[in-house]
Formats: sequence, C-alpha cells, structure tokens
Amino acid sequence: MKKRVFAVLVCVMLCMSVSALAVPESTTQDAASVTDVETSTGVAVDGNFVIEITGEQAYATTELGVLAAFLQKNEVAPAEYFAQSEEVREEIIDLVPEDFDIDTLSLYEFAPLSSANYASDYGNVIATMTFATKYQPEQTLVAMVGIVTGVDEDGNQIVEWTALKAEAIANESDPEQGYVQVYIPQALQLEIQSRDAMIAILSNNLPEPTAETTTTETRAEEEVIQVVPSKTTQDMASVVGLETATGAALGEDFIIEIIEEQAYAKTELGTIAAFTQVNKVTPAGYFTQSETIQEQIAELLPEGFDASTLMMYEFAPLTAINYDEEYGDVVATMVFATKYRPEQTLVAMVGIVKGEDEEGNQIVEWTALKAEAVDNEEDPEMGYVRIYFPQELVPEIENDNAMIAILSDEIVEEEIADADEVTDGE
Repeated sequence: MKKRVFAVLVCVMLCMSVSALAVPESTTQDAASVTDVETSTGVAVDGNFVIEITGEQAYATTELGVLAAFLQKNEVAPAEYFAQSEEVREEIIDLVPEDFDIDTLSLYEFAPLSSANYASDYGNVIATMTFATKYQPEQTLVAMVGIVTGVDEDGNQIVEWTALKAEAIANESDPEQGYVQVYIPQALQLEIQSRDAMIAILSNNLPEPTAETTTTETRAEEEVIQVVPSKTTQDMASVVGLETATGAALGEDFIIEIIEEQAYAKTELGTIAAFTQVNKVTPAGYFTQSETIQEQIAELLPEGFDASTLMMYEFAPLTAINYDEEYGDVVATMVFATKYRPEQTLVAMVGIVKGEDEEGNQIVEWTALKAEAVDNEEDPEMGYVRIYFPQELVPEIENDNAMIAILSDEIVEEEIADADEVTDGE
C-alpha cells in the first residue's frame, strides 16, 4: 500500500501504521536545545558565542508548509524533499551506510536555528543538541540545515538545504533525552549567523517500544497520526456540481473550484503542522482554538461526538468566480479520492486570509460548514461530499485567498487502500 497520509508526530510522521512521514513531533522547539559547542581547531569558545534552537518563526513555518505540500502531492518520504537537488542527494548518500535506502529516513525534528558571535578562527563547529526524541547511538542520522536565500519571481521563499554529519551519543546522566552531535562547517556556520536558518533531523525509525516502555503518552502520540492530508486534494479533487439553496438558477459563468497549490495555502498548512507538532493534537485542535469555531463544529456533530478525534484528509486552495448574491446559499458537490461513506461524520473548514499580524504572520479566519458524504453509483470508488456555503462566505472566496479542509472521523485502513488502488490505476 502506498504511504499516503501525513503524520505530524514525527515519529514522523513517523512511524505510523498507515501513513507517510512528514513533519516532526513536539520535541523540536519546545523540548530541544543546544547544550554544548566545540570547535574543530581546538580554539576555546568565547562565552558569548551561541548556537540555539529558537521559538517559532514565520520563515520556518512557511518552509514546513512547503515541505508538507511536496510530500502530500508526491507521496514520498521526507528525504526526497531535500534530495530534489542532486547535489544534496549526493550529500545525504555520502552520510549514510553503503546501500542504505534514504527513503527509510523519517523526519523527527524541524525548528528555526540561529547563532551569534561566531569567530572565524573557530573553524568548523560541533554542536551537541538535545531532543525529547531518544535517539540511539546505533541509529542512522542526517542533519539538514536550511538557509533562506531570498524569494523567487512569484514571491515564494527560497531555501537552500545542506546535509550534515550527525550522530546520536549516549548521556548516562540524562538517559531519557536524545543527544545528537551535528558537525557544522565554517562556511555554513557563517550563513546561519547572517541569515534566517532552520534545522531538520532525519533518522531511521526508532526501535519499537517494549511492553515495559509503552506508556499512555506513547500510545496517545501513535494515535495523532494525521496532520496533513493525503494527496487526493489538489491533483485528484474537483467540484462536480453546484446548486442553490433557494432553487434560483445559476449563471453558467459561476464556478467554485479547487485550484493549483498557492503560497498562502502552503503557509497555512505549515502553521497547522507546527501547531499540532507542538501541542500533540489532531488537526481539529488547531481549528478549535477559537471558541466560536468550537461551537460551530459542535453544532455540526452528533451529540456526544468528540471533535478532537476528527482527522484531516483534504486540504487545498479554493476560489469562486462570478457569484451573484441573488443565488443565496450554495451547495457544492466535490469529489475526492478518499472514499467517504454516507454514515461518516464530516465537517468542512473554509479559511480566508485576512492579512498579517505585527510580526508578519499570515492571519486566516476559519469557518466550519456542514458537509455530508453521498453515494454515487456511477463512480463508487471516489468520495463525493456536499458542502453547504452560506451566502455571506462565497463572495470572500472570490478574492483568491481561500482554502478548504475536510475533517472526518478516521478512515479505516481498508478504505485508504481502496483509494490508493484508484490512484494506482490511473
């Protein structure tokens, strides 16, 4: 079966049963630090020189969204994102054992990185970092350091990645933490100090926990598998029907459609991934930060249904063209490769970009909408979903700054396998 779903725990994403690896768990920013720095030249490090993992930064959140979108679209392991450059691919291959499959590397950490007061006579630097992920000395690790070098013609952030030697080390005085030494060459260290930077840790999967070490927290992490959605959204989804709640005739030029990937949607996907990463919640937890959204979702769910169990299987940019207010509320029928069942609980989330906050972070306002799966006997292998758009929301979607997510109760493995068969057949 294809690796089809994104997880955000970074067992990361990985180590889940039905999914693909994608973005890391909560260990990175909130439970990680640089505990020691030494130089390759033997020069003593001045007390003012620091390398540190910093708090959440917009540039890192944006890159995490780009990474997630790439994995979503291509259904590949995290290493393939970094290895799009042949040069970086060779760097990674040079750092792993002979005949090692880099696609078995999972992404367990992702965080902003900064440095200050580096002196050129330090030469190369060896930074010891600690993470809540308990890496084992026998594991294969690769550190990826990304440097933001600018933006392209479309305004998309450009990040250049470099693969570095990394190795897990034992620390008897703190056996519950994962200690990793990362070898940073001088030229790159200067870049980290002068530009926006970030670090990711790739490794082969952690050993399976034993009965003695499997805790309630471990099991909870294993359940938070879906963070970002499957590949069905942009490349295998479409709007196949529109009607009005009033019965008014629709103009032939009126459309609602799922569009190609957009930078604003990738940024928001990164924000969702980062939030679920830090808080160890399902994507539903991201949307329900607002009490208003909590109430909207609760009204759309069966009585007693736990909203925190909702998974996110679709996420894509959305637009509308030539809406007339005389149409009133609109019902859109969308089709996805995820084969939703009529008895499933679904909620559609529509987000509108409203601008930026004082720190330059994108502001998105989300609205929960009624959604229901419907059968289509002519196309039984696809998932048809009817989504109810209120009149006041549709004009906002016309501004080319909207996106849609589908939340539902968990899709069982059999249904995911069926959806993958559809993609394989194509």
